[in-house]
Amino acid sequence: MQGSPDLEDLGLFISVATTGSLSQAAWLTGKTPSALSKRITALELGLGHRLFTRNGRGVVLTDAGQALIGPARRLLEDAARLKSQVDDGAQSPSGTVVLGLQASISWPLMQMLWRRTQAEAPAIRLRVHEASTRQLVEELLQSRIDLGVLSDWGPERLQGAVLLHEAPLLLVGAASDAVTGAGPVPFTRLAGRPLILSWMPNGTRAWLETAARDAGISLDVIIEGHSMHLIRKMVQAGWGYTVAHRHAIEDELEAGALSASEIVEPRLVQKFYLARSSDRTPSAAAQRVAQWITQWREVDEAQAGR
Repeated sequence: MQGSPDLEDLGLFISVATTGSLSQAAWLTGKTPSALSKRITALELGLGHRLFTRNGRGVVLTDAGQALIGPARRLLEDAARLKSQVDDGAQSPSGTVVLGLQASISWPLMQMLWRRTQAEAPAIRLRVHEASTRQLVEELLQSRIDLGVLSDWGPERLQGAVLLHEAPLLLVGAASDAVTGAGPVPFTRLAGRPLILSWMPNGTRAWLETAARDAGISLDVIIEGHSMHLIRKMVQAGWGYTVAHRHAIEDELEAGALSASEIVEPRLVQKFYLARSSDRTPSAAAQRVAQWITQWREVDEAQAGR
């Protein structure tokens, strides 16, 4: 054997063998009879054997052609099956995606990702790490995670980060609180109120402290916490107020366990971004999860505009 035939030539060979006619096979394959004849001749030269002989009705297989027809069909079927598997893998990727999330947005985002993975790509496995903005920036730069969703309050800036959405900050109080149940709250009214905030270094906390200095007021932070879950519970118990965006307290607001009012004068807006690892080449699974997160931004914006 002088050379290996390519898949297209084998497909042309099978068309001629099936129809028994160069002209019919040429019509079926979209080629001219002369072009098809040249391809078959080249295939025969490559194999070192005649594959067809002519008779009065067209062409018939030689012994070499008879020996080739079965393996050629199986080879083309295997190639089609392989392509189908690759296409299926691209449509339904699998594998583990290491995802870093800022705590204040982790639960609503995970609810969406759970629904999407179960419905569209159940072979994707999420490995979720909840951390502060600064920690997530470091982990992305060191390629310890595939994707990160974080706010813009870190000193570093990540190349290629995509803005997901902007969320105004709210003063959050217990369900029956008079202040957080009476419309927007000017920032200066935070002065003297008992606040339960994350400890430093924390992006939201640093921004609030800077805004307080600019406004000439002092913040009375009575408890510092690291867990947003625990902070919500303490506010719900009536111990004080916290500052958060709506996603962080959405379940409690819908259940009537907390109340919240937008902070104004100045209006404080938190931005969230999707960032990728600086060195890792994203897998198909990571690309799919990133696509879902970006689409979640679009859904979020649509809901905000209702």
